[in-house]
Amino acid sequence: MSESIELRDRKRNARLLTNDSVNLVGLGPIIGYAQEPLLTLDQTCVPLVGILNDIREHVLVALQHTPAEPANGLTYDESAAIRLYTMEWIDADKSLYSILNRTLRTADRDSLKPWYKYLKLFLTALSKIPCEPQQVIWRGVRSNISDEFPTDALVTWWAFSSCTTSLRVLENDLYLGNVGARTLFSIEAFNARNIRYHSFFGDEDEMLMLPGTYMQVQSQFNPASDLYIVHLKQQIPNEMLLEPPFKNAWVDCNISLIESRWYRKKKFLISMGSLVTLAVIVIVTLGCVLGLRRISNTSSSGARQYGVTVAGGHGQGNATNQFDTPYGIFVDDDQTILIAEWGNDRIIQWKMSDTNGEVVAGGHGTGDRLDQLKGPIDVWIDNETDSIIICDRWNYRVVRWSRTNRTSQGKILVENIHCSGIAMDDQRYLYVSETDNSTVWRYEIGDKNGTLVAGGNGTGDGLNQLNTPYYIFVDQQQAVYVSDNSNHRIVKWNKGATTGVVVAGGHGNGDALEQLSLPEGLFVDNMGTLYVSEDGNDRVSRWPKGATQGTIIAGGNGHGGSANQLSRPDDLTLDRYGNLYVVDSGNYRVQRFSIKQT
Repeated sequence: MSESIELRDRKRNARLLTNDSVNLVGLGPIIGYAQEPLLTLDQTCVPLVGILNDIREHVLVALQHTPAEPANGLTYDESAAIRLYTMEWIDADKSLYSILNRTLRTADRDSLKPWYKYLKLFLTALSKIPCEPQQVIWRGVRSNISDEFPTDALVTWWAFSSCTTSLRVLENDLYLGNVGARTLFSIEAFNARNIRYHSFFGDEDEMLMLPGTYMQVQSQFNPASDLYIVHLKQQIPNEMLLEPPFKNAWVDCNISLIESRWYRKKKFLISMGSLVTLAVIVIVTLGCVLGLRRISNTSSSGARQYGVTVAGGHGQGNATNQFDTPYGIFVDDDQTILIAEWGNDRIIQWKMSDTNGEVVAGGHGTGDRLDQLKGPIDVWIDNETDSIIICDRWNYRVVRWSRTNRTSQGKILVENIHCSGIAMDDQRYLYVSETDNSTVWRYEIGDKNGTLVAGGNGTGDGLNQLNTPYYIFVDQQQAVYVSDNSNHRIVKWNKGATTGVVVAGGHGNGDALEQLSLPEGLFVDNMGTLYVSEDGNDRVSRWPKGATQGTIIAGGNGHGGSANQLSRPDDLTLDRYGNLYVVDSGNYRVQRFSIKQT
């Protein structure tokens, strides 16, 4: 069946962008479906035959791709119901999730009746899954709808709203990209659910917000032309907005809740910080699926290592022993670790054996003052001047902070650049990658005009092009290695070259050993061996010079927080002793691995 092949190949998750993030007033609660009997998936979809094209064919595909023993104790049909929700029809607007969500946003609640049987199965499945911890998640719309979200306004989203934990997913040209009018929602959510492992898009952390999600607008700003950011904070509603699928349909939280957990009959004032302390009071019934990630059955030579946590590891937060969305890393000769923290707008330093870090740049709130940072994404130590160089991404600049004088503010080195990675060569030339134009530039310190060294021929997959370049590495010959994220490859641009050479990946998005999936951090040792972290595969692979496939040396054991697992690994580096350091972003920690050199 050609449709099933096409479904497997479609990797753009349109649910992250559907324009359903509008505040609709006057809608009644979602009730009535819970009285339906629990049926098989094909039986629940019989009433939808006249509503959804080829629904039976898609049900068959969903069932074929569902394991016999799904994760989380779900039945075969329950897991398949979630998978069906995530599937894309050829015309995305005619997909099940698209039509269901449009119906949920319709004032006529009777129009939901044909969906009752499916909702009963779908929400029963979701109610078996535990909540995700409180965190910031992201959602985007390819238009400017910020006027619909004035500060302090209360809003209700009536549809299932798909979000991502990784802002980089939305920055990809398949989603929001970097041009045109865009609205980005930054959401403090306490009951989003990760449906990654029961999804047709098993390589993404898709966080689902529930119908009837109630929020307050905290702020909004316009950091760049045509880019509008709206900050939302989830609230607990005072009335029922969504009926549970069956009595007592919730999993245990670490707190005793009132009998009707779906809504509050009295108003309790609980801060977001208290929610963290109390292990997050959440409306659990409509969970989405936390499954066990499919572990690739491809083998690699050598045992995969267990990591040791050397920084963070105490959950998400802004304390000095915590991280919030850590990205870039630099390790000095004395094994001092510097981390660029996107979520806390700071650079934090951890000395060897420290139990707490020290803020060495930023940390004064998000902003564009010289004592502030906004979404720092990479960091470098310039030992010549004993200073820190920072990719201050959302301020569109590269800044320097002194380490000697412990200055309270930085100095701008490069302006008007949407930087995504920085590096410095032996001659102290500064290299900066940028995603807006898919380019890498070289700067002489003090010179504001750079020289193009990679890309510059538009966004694409040609050898003279890049697509969402992130981290970079420069060797002693001034060759630039680029993590070409959306092309799922690492490209080497020799000094003076007009085209690059693929040195890892380049065979599409996948988990085979000759493939990469959303490569992030990279490092090249003196033997020319490449080390690369893969956000999409939760692993680090090693590629000897000239190799046609990599070897998994860290992670690759499923998506998780154990010592032999990684969760959305970001930047990496090696120290002078050959130890590998990985920013395990999804676990809010830095892991160190002792590896054998090739």
